[in-house]
Amino acid sequence: KPADYVTLPQIESIVPAQVIQEVLTECEAWEQRENKLNMQAMIYLIIALGLYPDCSTREVYRRLLEGLPEILSLQEEVPTAGAFCQRRQQLGVTPLRTLFTRLAHPVALPQTRAAFRFGLRLLAVDGFMENLPDTDANRTVFPYHCLDELSRSPFPQARCLALMECGTHVIFDAEITAVQQGEISSVLRLIERQLGPGMLLLCDAGICCSQVLLSARRQNAQVLGRLDSSSYRVPWAHLHDGSYLVKVYQDSSHHSAQELTARVIEYQIKDPCTGELSAPVRLITTLLDPKQYPIEALIRVYHERWEIEQAIDEIKTHLCLSARTLRSQTPQGVEQELYGLLLAYFAVRTLMYAAALQAEWDPDEVSFVHTVHVLQRSQWRLMQASCWQQPALRQGLLQEVRQERVPARRLRFHARVVKRTRSRYARKWYAHLHAPCLKDSFLDLIVLRI
Repeated sequence: KPADYVTLPQIESIVPAQVIQEVLTECEAWEQRENKLNMQAMIYLIIALGLYPDCSTREVYRRLLEGLPEILSLQEEVPTAGAFCQRRQQLGVTPLRTLFTRLAHPVALPQTRAAFRFGLRLLAVDGFMENLPDTDANRTVFPYHCLDELSRSPFPQARCLALMECGTHVIFDAEITAVQQGEISSVLRLIERQLGPGMLLLCDAGICCSQVLLSARRQNAQVLGRLDSSSYRVPWAHLHDGSYLVKVYQDSSHHSAQELTARVIEYQIKDPCTGELSAPVRLITTLLDPKQYPIEALIRVYHERWEIEQAIDEIKTHLCLSARTLRSQTPQGVEQELYGLLLAYFAVRTLMYAAALQAEWDPDEVSFVHTVHVLQRSQWRLMQASCWQQPALRQGLLQEVRQERVPARRLRFHARVVKRTRSRYARKWYAHLHAPCLKDSFLDLIVLRI
């Protein structure tokens, strides 16, 4: 059957078929009876949905069949959309989640540029939201961002909290929840699962809090995060470099339970055009020694946190096509699709890192969009190749990825503004989602004015 030959040879070394088979066995998720579609092919298909965001599910499957011998590819028709939907329901979320957990990991080596500071691996955590199809099933598990009818989000939304390695943009753990669930609880679970000695976690003001600081220190990891304007204003001790120490308590309102000492840094940014100073920026860190960790170095390191914003843009803009919703009509399908998307992103970024490492480039110099296009183009070529040709073709794949080199980033400042804030059309309400099925013809509804 054609499904027995479905694979993604471009990323075979990153997502091996053997690991997929082990996961399916571990999760007891193999198909119960023979069909046009098997579960291994379905996992490859769900990952490929992220690599071909502008194609339908059936078209993505056709792309996976490219390069097969004609007698196989023409042997039977592509399964219907309903067949794909049924197989996805039978597969469930657990195999995709388990596969991501088993494969995703930090990949940077000590010599990787911008991956380590002070001997610590730089990690960043942040969340993003994905719009979902507006179905009854999705609204039950993933409600609108705001339940108020006048100010709610246009679509149901799912939140994905991602933990990323800054130097390579590799996302190696994630939590998928409804938007009503707070970010902090998800961040704490990520910290408990992944953080350890030799790691420095970067986080913004919406995430940085006493719970995160204390939880990271229990794992022997370090934290550098941004503070809001009102937290930790009272110094416990002043340091000679202008920073100061504060006490962080588990229960900040009563100054009780577990505590630790942290260091607060304050600075302002000068507008390059007008010379005006910005509002004070306040950072808090568990790196206390001002000689070993100078203020200027910590400020530069904190701005590496913006790498995760670029990673989120790559996922939402280039893999999801952010103007659209996800494909899945059910909550189980939403989680399944998101884990497939994270696996696709992990594969792309790991391939980019391998290409950069060979040429001793910074991974930021490799083009993400170009790499995705290379993967899309190479399916047919690699499927046609014999086993002994595969290593040379995969090496050629890395060389092709390096053909587009991204220039060094310039210093940029961008205001958080949008060009368009209003629409001349009325807001869409729930009643508009289910238009009546009309049996009349168009001419039956025309009334002439005579």
